Amino acid sequence: MTDIFEPLNCDEDVLKFGEDTFTVGKFKTLVFQDLYSRFNNSRNNRVDVKSFFAYILLKTSQVSIPMDQTEFHFINKCQIIRINSSLPGWQKGRLKTRIVIDFTKSSQTNTYLEFCPDKCEETSLLLDEIR
Repeated sequence: MTDIFEPLNCDEDVLKFGEDTFTVGKFKTLVFQDLYSRFNNSRNNRVDVKSFFAYILLKTSQVSIPMDQTEFHFINKCQIIRINSSLPGWQKGRLKTRIVIDFTKSSQTNTYLEFCPDKCEETSLLLDEIR
């Protein structure tokens, strides 16, 4: 059975990492700002990120495969309070952060967040509903 990650579309939902809390909207902004500053720092060090990801050159031939987009993702444990949810309090689970850079649109960057609740908590909530 695979874990199901659900998109986080409400920018007012609240994420908690340890003792730090962020709204979904603020977290997306901070991720973008960090990525942007890292790319700018790499440009100052003469590494052109766009050129780095622009194509894959196959060493065994003369083929060059262009890359229109590149994607990064990472998964972290966190907690969430969903503003429009019937579930009370913090819900534990994992947050998937996906960053897509589109080189066909002047390196446009989009950040997508998805949440997967912990299974044991989900099961206990279902059992509470049955009782």
